Amino acid sequence: MNEEQCLSAEEILLCKKKIGTNNQVAFGLMLTHFKACIKFPSMDEGPLPLKLIPQVTLELELAKGKFSSFKWDGRTAKRFRQEIREHLGYREPTDHDAPKFIEHLVNNILPYIPSHGLLSEQVRLYFNKHKIEVFKNKQLKRHIASAKQQFEQCFFKNIVADLSQSNYLLIDQLLTEDSYGEDYINLSKLKKDIPGARLKHVDHAVERITLLRKIKLSPEKLNKVDRKVLLKYYDRVMALSPSNILEFSPTAKYAAMAIFCHIKSQLMLDSLADSFIKLVHRMRTSAEKFVDNYILKEVKRVDGKFDLLEKLALVTAHNPKGVIEDTVYPTVSKEKLLALIDDLKQRGKWYQQQVQSKVHTTYVHGNRTILLSMLNIFQLQDNHKIYKPLLEAVKFITLHWDTSDTEYYNELPPIEGVVSAAWKTMTVTEIDETQQVNKYNYEIAVLEQVKCFLGFKALWIKGGYRYRDPNEDIPQDFNKNRKKYYDYLGLPRSAKKFVKQLKQSLKSGLTNLNTTIAANELVRIRSSSVNKNIVVSPSAAQADPDNIDQLQKEIIKKWSSINLIDVLKECDLLIHFTEQMETIARSSKIPAEDLQKRLLLCLYGIGSNTGLKRISIANGDVNYSDLRYAKKRFINKSNVRNAIRSVVNHVLQVRDPNIWGEATTTVACDSTQISAWDQNLINEWHHRYKGKGVMIYWHVDKNSLCIYSQLKSCSSSEVGAMIKGVIDHDTKMNMSRVFVDTHGQSVIGFAVSHLLDFDLLPRLKAINKQKLYGVTSKDKKQYSNISLIMKGSINWQLVEDNYDEIVKHMAALKLGIVEPGVMVKRFSYDNYNHPVYKALLEIGKANKTIFLCKYLESETLRVEINEGLNVVERLNSVMDFIFYGKLGELKTNNTDDQELSVLCLHLLQACMVYINTLIIQQVLSEPHWANRLTPEDYRALTPLFAAHINPYGLFPVDFNQRIAINSTTEATND
Repeated sequence: MNEEQCLSAEEILLCKKKIGTNNQVAFGLMLTHFKACIKFPSMDEGPLPLKLIPQVTLELELAKGKFSSFKWDGRTAKRFRQEIREHLGYREPTDHDAPKFIEHLVNNILPYIPSHGLLSEQVRLYFNKHKIEVFKNKQLKRHIASAKQQFEQCFFKNIVADLSQSNYLLIDQLLTEDSYGEDYINLSKLKKDIPGARLKHVDHAVERITLLRKIKLSPEKLNKVDRKVLLKYYDRVMALSPSNILEFSPTAKYAAMAIFCHIKSQLMLDSLADSFIKLVHRMRTSAEKFVDNYILKEVKRVDGKFDLLEKLALVTAHNPKGVIEDTVYPTVSKEKLLALIDDLKQRGKWYQQQVQSKVHTTYVHGNRTILLSMLNIFQLQDNHKIYKPLLEAVKFITLHWDTSDTEYYNELPPIEGVVSAAWKTMTVTEIDETQQVNKYNYEIAVLEQVKCFLGFKALWIKGGYRYRDPNEDIPQDFNKNRKKYYDYLGLPRSAKKFVKQLKQSLKSGLTNLNTTIAANELVRIRSSSVNKNIVVSPSAAQADPDNIDQLQKEIIKKWSSINLIDVLKECDLLIHFTEQMETIARSSKIPAEDLQKRLLLCLYGIGSNTGLKRISIANGDVNYSDLRYAKKRFINKSNVRNAIRSVVNHVLQVRDPNIWGEATTTVACDSTQISAWDQNLINEWHHRYKGKGVMIYWHVDKNSLCIYSQLKSCSSSEVGAMIKGVIDHDTKMNMSRVFVDTHGQSVIGFAVSHLLDFDLLPRLKAINKQKLYGVTSKDKKQYSNISLIMKGSINWQLVEDNYDEIVKHMAALKLGIVEPGVMVKRFSYDNYNHPVYKALLEIGKANKTIFLCKYLESETLRVEINEGLNVVERLNSVMDFIFYGKLGELKTNNTDDQELSVLCLHLLQACMVYINTLIIQQVLSEPHWANRLTPEDYRALTPLFAAHINPYGLFPVDFNQRIAINSTTEATND
């Protein structure tokens, strides 16, 4: 507000007409508050706008401190309110406004399940548009609650209308808690994840998917609401027992269960598809490893063929004119040469054949039944005629997999366009002048093709979500609302204009680098026979900070041994983030203070990995059952993310810019591995960490605050994870610059960053091999100083031809219609013929060249990127300090519980940063610290230190004991 004028010239004159300074300031405050909130300040309506007093008094040209007190609900205030309404053209709300407002929420807002902040903004926009003052808080809450109830009832009725009588019976059977044997499927079995790619697990998954598919919901009705709405009811069923669900009204019971079955079917199909792809991939990689080890043994043999080849080479080299019989045979006999020739003949493409033979053995004796079971449950579809033969091959396999007693089919399957050249010789043979097809090798060839095509959605799975029809991954109304989507992304509607702007940026970058590179002492471009043309010398070491150790010692002296759970408690008392923890049930009868205490204990137990049982020991008024109940009903991924957002926003708000600098727009991204039980599908071996586990991907700002976190598998795309954090973080931070390591960038990543308007700034390991691309083919001659690292030029026509399709996919990405990891996987090298992929490559090459020009030109940028990524490394060590329970291992096989642990860990880190930020600011406000910190101190200053914090021991929560800190800002709810 301080940067903008609160009052217009006309409004200032209106204020000055009031008699008395107090009335003038009060009228200005009321007017300013109303314009911002469409409601007047009131003692009963929340915090008064007292922070606006300095700005209003300044604009009214009054002396500071002139405003003393005002009766906000008195007669004068009542007269002022009416005058302001008339001036701005607003009126008071009436009971007749409520139905239309509720209808607006039901039809236009609630289907998209807005966050608390977004809902408040949408309410403000509605009343602003209709020139009506916003309802009083109690009325507004009542109307919003009524709208939510109406929306849910209407939505449930639409869902139930699709169900048949057999669906009702099936849902009632699922909710039956009686046991009918191990083969009987009830709700508790449906809730379980697929533990892994073993035959019994896959068979159970196939049975559950077959059962879930019996409940079919109309896609048209489901597409009218955001997927988050469906996930809300899915989470509700996951948290409740069958007896709780049976207490629902019939409509609510059947609708919630139908939604649960729909989402569960999607998740299980996606999990099976992931397992299928990994299993097929693992067969080949294991075979290659086996053959590589075999080759190594062959090489090490002393008296083998390699010795013969060496002798033969030496003899012929030293006796080029000698007679073979006289010079060669005495050293290598004719018989040995014939045996060697026969051996080499057997190995025509011997490496490939050896690998395929091993794949064949692994498949026949291990994975065939599992993979065919998966293939049989997938309802594979395609969107192009060139993939029809493969679908016909899949149908043939499912029909004929056991019709022959031999290893050959009785009938000829589809061959053309199905079996790759690598498999053809081992699959199709001539026996007695008749063409025969080896069914095992044919199945492997088809499975490898399906695995590849599923990855980039040339084939898709009906009923899946991540592997669904790619046409559903784009906005369905794009052609109708093209202008709206272009404006939403901030992109020009003309492809030529977009290309022109990118050309100008690329030309400017190349020109600057070509001009400055000769005088750059730290960067050289040289000729190289091994294509290593760039030499970047390391920057000088930065000076050590002088006062950081003294600062930390003073903090430890004043706040020694703060319990970590007290950090969490104090943060909640200041921010009230536990108010974000809404129950998934219809209501809760737990007293507010008891609920707050239980939620804090649960969040601490999960986030520190100590567990709920140990947490409950130190609090006699709370037992383990109470905590389990609170966890099930209140603590889920959505609620914890809302709490994290609240804490992050308050950290950004409370920071003193004189200490931490102006509001940053930069984050650093990196991942770390954490050990976890391996009976789930995302636990994988990581070659760098040499162990099994899962990955946590962090987005951390320059002052050590973790903005976004996510759980991912070791093999999933880090580029997709980077993009997801930028899009989904939902905080007040404007992420416009992103530091990543080599794994977090790609050419496609550079393209997406340009189109979504943020700078991707990686630290590249192979910087010496990087190449630049020119605007035209003549640029290599024009830029003589950098010609050695110029590879080619950008195909601008390809970008122009596919610009509209590119924007369509970017809109889907930003709106959350498609997951970033899915899009990155779809537009990969496997899908090199796709025109959108080719066009994205060109945009990515141009944007990467622009970055490389800046990176090579600016030492400051290189140092900044390195500093930012070092912040993430420090974060990992502190996360180990917080997540110390159970030796830092995720001792659960449930992926939802694993993700919840990571989010609660993130929340604890954010709370620690918040409290430490307040502590540091309080210490630095003392006179003896005035002007004491040097630039090196400010650079090294971080709120991410824990020497004064104790995470161990018992964990009592006492709301009467507070940490002695001063909050410099007013704590308000998000």
